[in-house]
Amino acid sequence: MWKEMWIQHLRPSGPPREAPEDIEAVRRCYETILGHMEEVFAALRGGKVPELDQVGQDVCLLLRDLREGDLLLTQVLMERKASSLEAHSANVGILTLKMGLTLGFPEDILIALGLTALLHDLGMAFLPPKLLEKEKSLSPEELRPVREHPYRTSELFRKLLPSELGWLAEVVVQEHERVDGSGYPRGLNGEEVHELAQVVGAADTFEAMTHERPYRPRVAAYRALRELIRRRNRDFTSRIVKALVDSVSIFPVGSLVRLNTGEVCRVVRPNRRHPTRPVLRVLLDDRGEWVPEEWTVDLEEYPTLYIVDPAVDEEVVERA
Repeated sequence: MWKEMWIQHLRPSGPPREAPEDIEAVRRCYETILGHMEEVFAALRGGKVPELDQVGQDVCLLLRDLREGDLLLTQVLMERKASSLEAHSANVGILTLKMGLTLGFPEDILIALGLTALLHDLGMAFLPPKLLEKEKSLSPEELRPVREHPYRTSELFRKLLPSELGWLAEVVVQEHERVDGSGYPRGLNGEEVHELAQVVGAADTFEAMTHERPYRPRVAAYRALRELIRRRNRDFTSRIVKALVDSVSIFPVGSLVRLNTGEVCRVVRPNRRHPTRPVLRVLLDDRGEWVPEEWTVDLEEYPTLYIVDPAVDEEVVERA
């Protein structure tokens, strides 16, 4: 049962600050970006030249919304279903730009970074769909064209982007490189891997880990971050990994956690001053039953409450 003393002690701190109309505006923004990515990939698959002017405008739109708040980032983090190539590209673009803002990049670099992130997988458009939808690990023969797709993407960057952005062709070809030399397609290492390529690569890795794939289930966001932290200075430098953690927070928005009192809650807002004490919405009581009324609790206000399980699986809520 729902603990009455717990209810009496806690008082709802209210819903997240954002108004419903803001949430709807962010959703429309996301759908707009996704629609443009679908147009780009459809053009490539149809043998046509995609129109990229709109993508540049999309980057400016994303930057504006990300500067105003984290609702756009929440849109990415809350969605856990398998993401299409187009949705993956949009998600990576949002995560990458958030990291760029966290790193304090100047405006011109942010725009270049956003373009690279949104278009980082253009070369994948030419792969057979059955290859991308395969439910088992790829064979060495099947893996070869996948590992060569950065070259195809780089070629498209040189053809489609303005000459002053030609340098991004070298950045995007490195997106799957890793600082310990274990990446592809060239096996670069250390400072050979461009910092912008690392930013896109870290966002790409985190997005892929936290969404379903035909060949594996998703990984909880906390566990994905923990794995990237464990592999810092192997996959990406500590600076890049820290930027990712700072951007999505230790307990990402939308993730499920369990309190020391047994309740299961969803993270609704990070606490920038105290990252381990986010704002939570209580969903299940200590016996796994839905609470009569959802409560929003700011852990910063209740020092006796703390998170004991940072990666509760969604099935816990689905079974309740």
